[in-house]
Amino acid sequence: MDAFNSPITAWAMAGLLLGAAGAPLHAQEAAQPSSELEEVVITATGTSIRGIAPVGANLITVDHQAIVESGAQTVQQILDTVPAITGFGNAAQGGFGSADASGTYAPTIHGEGASASNGTLVLIDGARLPQSGVNHVLADPNIIAPLAIERVEVLPDGASATYGSDAVAGVINFITRQNFKGFETTAQYGLGDEYNTESAGFLWGDTWENSSVMVSYDYERRSALSNADRSFTAANHTAEGGFNFGSYNCGQANAKVAGQYYAFPYTGAPITTGPPCDYSGDADTLPEDSRNSLLVKITHQVNDRLSFNGDVIYSDEENTARVSRGTVTATVYGPGATLPVGSEASINPYFQGPPGVTSEQVYWDANNLLGPGAEAQGGAKSFMVKMGAEYKLGGDWLGSLGVNLGQNQSTLLTVGTVCVSCAYADLNGTYAGGGTGTGVQTLTTANALDVWNPTGSNLTPASVLAALTNSDSWQQTNNVIRDATLKFDGSLFSLPGGDVKAAVGGEYIDYTITEQVVRSNNDGPSTVSSQAFDLDWGRNVHSGFAELYLPLVGDGNAVPFVQKLALQLAGRYDDYSDFGSTTNPKFALTWEMAKSVSLRANYGKSFTAPALTSIGKNGVTAESGYASAGAGFSGPLVLPATYPGVAALEAQGLAGCAVGSPTCTINSTSVTGVSLTGPNQNLKPERGTSWSVGLDITPTAVPGLKLSGTLWNVEYQGMITSPLAAFAISSPALSPLLTIYPDGLTPAQVAGYTGGRPQTGALPPLTYFIYSYQQQNALNLKTEGVDFDALYKFSTPAGQFSADLAGSIKIKEMQQFGSGGQWFSILNTSGFNTTFPSNEIGMRLDLGWRDLGWSADFITNYEGSYLNWNGNAPYGLVRDSAFSPVGGGQGIPAYYTFDLHLGYKVSDSGALANTQVELVGTNITNKAPPFYNTALGYDSFNANPIGRVVTLDITKKW
Repeated sequence: MDAFNSPITAWAMAGLLLGAAGAPLHAQEAAQPSSELEEVVITATGTSIRGIAPVGANLITVDHQAIVESGAQTVQQILDTVPAITGFGNAAQGGFGSADASGTYAPTIHGEGASASNGTLVLIDGARLPQSGVNHVLADPNIIAPLAIERVEVLPDGASATYGSDAVAGVINFITRQNFKGFETTAQYGLGDEYNTESAGFLWGDTWENSSVMVSYDYERRSALSNADRSFTAANHTAEGGFNFGSYNCGQANAKVAGQYYAFPYTGAPITTGPPCDYSGDADTLPEDSRNSLLVKITHQVNDRLSFNGDVIYSDEENTARVSRGTVTATVYGPGATLPVGSEASINPYFQGPPGVTSEQVYWDANNLLGPGAEAQGGAKSFMVKMGAEYKLGGDWLGSLGVNLGQNQSTLLTVGTVCVSCAYADLNGTYAGGGTGTGVQTLTTANALDVWNPTGSNLTPASVLAALTNSDSWQQTNNVIRDATLKFDGSLFSLPGGDVKAAVGGEYIDYTITEQVVRSNNDGPSTVSSQAFDLDWGRNVHSGFAELYLPLVGDGNAVPFVQKLALQLAGRYDDYSDFGSTTNPKFALTWEMAKSVSLRANYGKSFTAPALTSIGKNGVTAESGYASAGAGFSGPLVLPATYPGVAALEAQGLAGCAVGSPTCTINSTSVTGVSLTGPNQNLKPERGTSWSVGLDITPTAVPGLKLSGTLWNVEYQGMITSPLAAFAISSPALSPLLTIYPDGLTPAQVAGYTGGRPQTGALPPLTYFIYSYQQQNALNLKTEGVDFDALYKFSTPAGQFSADLAGSIKIKEMQQFGSGGQWFSILNTSGFNTTFPSNEIGMRLDLGWRDLGWSADFITNYEGSYLNWNGNAPYGLVRDSAFSPVGGGQGIPAYYTFDLHLGYKVSDSGALANTQVELVGTNITNKAPPFYNTALGYDSFNANPIGRVVTLDITKKW
């Protein structure tokens, strides 16, 4: 059933909208006198108790004015101002949460998380979002437009004692605007090099004696950015000291004979200068992305005790990216060729090759012949209905009931890519690239594929060309959350330091997920032969929580060096239907030694439940499959002779595994194997222990100066990811993922070892090993760092000036693969730990000025130098005997960009009253990202390929 056509959704939306329409009438017709409308109070992030700030916490806040001045179109861009959030400079445009060329929209505090999960909990007004994405689902905060946000609160401390799962690294809470009265419009246009953005929206609200309503709508669009628009994305990076990521697959096919490549027309010497072709410009770096967002908020106070509130949130995102038509590598036979024994392959009538050659392996790229037209079309629709009721019980005790119904439908359609199995059939008559499979057709000039002649004189029949793009695939994932929370909070008794407060409550959450997939069977056109499946599964969670606030010292009993002393104790129990229960406590303290000096500390345990897409239905999702080894490997892998099964494998006398050799090389042309991919139904929660100590100083001798520093520490166990084989074999706990079969398995035998997963690619004739590249509780991390902020504001006759330096410095990041593995440092590296980068330094300096409605800011963003440890680093990693890295890698220089903001707010009179004009320039020097040795040439986590963008933003309040 379509999640967006469910009866629950229809009735909830109808009820809230009718309530919005009827709110004024109801207010006027109330039979009894009603009290003045009270503002809805959002409990501070990090606590369940109203009216207090989280004790012992470094709560970072981005207010509405800072949001306006940032020129942000999305909340992801708002978070660019917070260095404690990993990847705060990436593009985050399109995509589905997990890392790709677009970056990631899932904000992550201190990099504590992996691609399949996130240690940062994202909330809107304290409520969980429905997860978004087709394979790896994560929360997308961009469903709320910046216009509707009052402030953003970032809590970089473990908080599962308050919120449950996902808050190991902390919480990001987007607080929407409350009780807005009036009408506000905004329009924005941004321009860059071959790039532009546009957005427009409005906010309307009104309040009556005991009711309020607010409606916000926003449209935003960001244009695509082609690889061809940026020189640094070209595939050949040898000029920068990197690799040539070009291809031997060319528009006029290269031929490989006896291990050497020959360029068409094959009359010259073999190619010796490296891969000659680059079609990266036929694809987009960033997709075109557009979104419509709607927010409706309603409050109604029935009487002095009872009040109701309700929100509707809707977001519809679409993104489209050009993708490559694709490549084909196949064995082709020409006139006079001797076909392999038992082969049903056919002679290709268009065959061309080096002189005297009658069979060859061709390397062909389809972009030239097929032209443009391949696209990945993504979409995500999110819908939330939040309903709440509050009842004053007596004293300051309040009972509150909250219900949150959320749904997300994410879709990905890929069209126009080459049907590889069709190309095989048209090149050698079989669906096998090697031409050794069962014959499909006898090739003639009416059905064969010509990969040799150029486009203008190519001989391929039109019917064959049309069938070559018959390869559409479609996937849709629906996520639903049903969340109900009942809470009571208020004061217990008084101490000299203030009122002792408490909160107690329970929560029930039901999650469901549905995956629908239609994709090719790899044996012909997708419209003729495709596999389709529909999976649905879920979980439920029963939770109980309690919290106690103890103001031990306050104004009534302050003494020298102890002006205030407050404790916060919290705990939560969560019982999951699929993996069991977990209990997480937290202890926090704030000690105000003087009016200007405050010390804070906290300690807690937290957890992240495995994502539903990581567990699957009986261990199967759309990512499940098996094929020739590739997933989990960056090339051949050298094993020690002591590895289980290697000695017996060496006894076979295969190349690279000589008898008695101290090492054996697998995943080679002679020692072939299979990789399993997908989820793992046996996953356990990721568990974390965190503590932090902080100091806040506001010296009275220097008015306007605020200094804050926090030392934080997180130990994260059982992080979920798919470990590369090279790393897994260094851990006793993970080494069983690689199993050696010395005598070799046939494809039929392999099928018996794969647990009913679909075959997603070709298999080798004999399989000597199987590697499980499925998700595992594979990683343990120990991280430590310092967050700091120094703000100074001072007034002069020329206006108010300010300087704000905020930063995050990591001082330790140790990693271990599996329990019992070796601990090693990955501090200040990227691309190795299969999670997020561990950059050592990130800082932001904002120099500002304000006077008579004018404002200006000059901002410097700084990311310190670090090491590229991915598999393509030009300077290879040095490994010890346990395969753990101890040095090497590509040095990435520090990356700094400059932003400029100019603003003017018209005085409060005249036709232009309350008009605010902002001109924002990001990366005003148009600085290119530093070279990072990958095909695209930059680090999509830490840098942005867009370059300079100048944005004009006009906001008018009525």
